[in-house]
Amino acid sequence: MMPRQQPETSPSPARGGMLGFFTSPKGVLIGFLLLVVLVVAGKLGWMFTHMGGWHADDRAHVTVDRVMAQTVPVFYETVGTLQSDYKATMRPETDAVVERVLVKEGQLVKTGQPLLQLRARRQGAQLAQAEAEVVDVKSQLASSQLQLEKAQDDLAAAAARWKLAQVEHTRYDNLLKRDFVSKQEAEQKWAAYEEAKAQYEAAQTQVAIAEEAIDTVRAGLVGARASQRLAQVGVQETVIRAPFDGRVGARRVNPGDYVTSQSEVAEVVAGGALKVEVHVPQRYMADLAAGTHVEFRAEAYEETIFKGQVRFVSPSVDEASQTLLAKATIGNADGRLKPGQYGRVRLIFGHRFNALVVPEQSIVPLGSKFYVYRVVRIEGKPTASLTEVKTGIRSHGQVEIIQGLSAEDRVISGGIQFLTDGKGLIIDRPKASSGATTQTPQTSQTTGDESTTDKPTADKSTADKPALPTRIEKH
Repeated sequence: MMPRQQPETSPSPARGGMLGFFTSPKGVLIGFLLLVVLVVAGKLGWMFTHMGGWHADDRAHVTVDRVMAQTVPVFYETVGTLQSDYKATMRPETDAVVERVLVKEGQLVKTGQPLLQLRARRQGAQLAQAEAEVVDVKSQLASSQLQLEKAQDDLAAAAARWKLAQVEHTRYDNLLKRDFVSKQEAEQKWAAYEEAKAQYEAAQTQVAIAEEAIDTVRAGLVGARASQRLAQVGVQETVIRAPFDGRVGARRVNPGDYVTSQSEVAEVVAGGALKVEVHVPQRYMADLAAGTHVEFRAEAYEETIFKGQVRFVSPSVDEASQTLLAKATIGNADGRLKPGQYGRVRLIFGHRFNALVVPEQSIVPLGSKFYVYRVVRIEGKPTASLTEVKTGIRSHGQVEIIQGLSAEDRVISGGIQFLTDGKGLIIDRPKASSGATTQTPQTSQTTGDESTTDKPTADKSTADKPALPTRIEKH
């Protein structure tokens, strides 16, 4: 008996599920369309992710310089104000009326040269009186000296008489003992001796009196001369004189003005060399010393360098600023520099050899640190590598690199604004210009695969480059 044959039917979706749907002609078509969409979306996503959009090449166009070794002068530069070595504000030493002004503003004067004459009537009268007193006392002294001389002559005569009377007394005393003279005659000689002695003693007293009188007159002469000198000082004080060689500054009085000891009448500024004070960071302590060469550049004479030397270095560091005070003398033989003038002060300590330098535009400051984009090769392609560096020099368009680079490294100096770490590079050659270093004519850009594209420009650009100054500090 044959089995009963079931009629053929299509698979039920409920039984076949999704597999059945995609095995159907309609499902196959829908799956193919989805696959195409996924492939296109993936391609678009890759392009946006790796190529920055629809462009086929997102490499940055840059210019490159080599890190070069140079000899650089070591110096510290800041700003300072010139001061005069000496500057005096003249004031009178007495109250008086200005009688004459003897100099003009800006006039050169010598030490002791009269500047102003004050009225000196009272001082003149006092001086005349003192001089007359000196003359009078001198006259008294001369009279006393005559009296002393007379007393001394009288004393000498009395001494001679006393000596003679003493001889006669002794002789008659001996004759009396031998009865050659009478007692009366001997007594007369004794009386003569006593009288001569009394006269001698009186003459001594007169000499002492005369000497005492001379001492008194001499003391009076000393006092009279002191009064005379005081009066002379009073007269001298009425003439205001230059205390040193220099130039007259502002004049603040005119003839007829009444001035006191507090009145400022004129100013005298010493000529010649000027001085400038600077505060130097203590890291230069080992290099800073008296005799260090100094250059001063004023805004009014930008092309002129005025030279000088450090003459004083503070023996201690200022605790607040951690700096050393240095005072320098700046030559000013032609008088062009003026006290109070502002300018740049450069202290030159020496030279540093084989210092590594890069163009200033290659430095990328990020926060408190500095970076450069170094050219490296990744899979044979030039690529930007962000590298931290420590800088030491920043002047004349170049910066010294103390740490982070080595000689012959290449750094990116143009096109930095388009860079990120790891970005591919197309190295352009800089165009030659009249103000720049001459370059060998090349095509405007390369594929970036040639590592020698920047060698000629880097080597030649530093061949005639001037020595690079060390760090410029601004205060």
